Amino acid sequence: MIALGEEVGSEMILRSFDHFLQYGDVSVKRAISLSMALLNLSNPKVQVADLLTKLSYESNKEVATNAIMSIGLISCGTNNSRI
Repeated sequence: MIALGEEVGSEMILRSFDHFLQYGDVSVKRAISLSMALLNLSNPKVQVADLLTKLSYESNKEVATNAIMSIGLISCGTNNSRI
């Protein structure tokens, strides 16, 4: 919640999330996609959208579902043709 208001904090938490995705297990991957969406509500950054798109093709059904829901949350209210 601290990283919501500032750009530097947001970049730092995205790096931390990337490390969690690389080294964490499936339960961590389920939570990371939704937390990334909450961090970037209606603010579809390219890095976040690409990462969530990769997670939407994950073999675990729950991870993929959470990633698709997160893509919807970051793109709501925007006219982003990439998403």
